[in-house]
Amino acid sequence: MTDSAVNASFTQARGDRQDLIRLLSCVEDPRGLARDEQMKSSEKVAADIEATLDFGDPIFATLFPIAVLEQARQAFRLLAA
Repeated sequence: MTDSAVNASFTQARGDRQDLIRLLSCVEDPRGLARDEQMKSSEKVAADIEATLDFGDPIFATLFPIAVLEQARQAFRLLAA
């Protein structure tokens, strides 16, 4: 791997970490969320979250390429399984 490829990979990883921090910071009450989610089955939780994410929202098509949206949907489903 070239130095520029390593730097690009590092920059992408840093951006991904920042995005994850932004996402996690949207949870207003993590302890309450954990209590609520423990009461549901994992399949129900995943379905609820996917419905809230609404990968098919037209605004996403203006923000992200279709391939990126599909990759995000697949990643979510694999993580939620």
